[in-house]
Amino acid sequence: MGSLERRLFDLEASLLPREVTSKSEAGKKVRAVLQELARLKASCATRHTGGNIPLQLLGPGYTHRELVSLAASRASEAGAFPEDEIEAATVTMLSLGESRR
Repeated sequence: MGSLERRLFDLEASLLPREVTSKSEAGKKVRAVLQELARLKASCATRHTGGNIPLQLLGPGYTHRELVSLAASRASEAGAFPEDEIEAATVTMLSLGESRR
């Protein structure tokens, strides 16, 4: 099994157009949101010591869009991109998921 970095790069390559798969700004933004989404989903594990972060922040019955938006917000807070790009990042991530179906 390859390293996590390589697996993330391969995932990006399968989701994004060729010109974005390099370490460009758009690729870095998508990577930051994907990493945060993975952290949020991992926190839903039964034995996670920090608790279920999405459930704590969004409440029961949250939607996938709300989860992706939360991941984009947290990635923005970490400095991956400006706060005014959160909605665009959310829409981009949702459209990438729909193009795979």
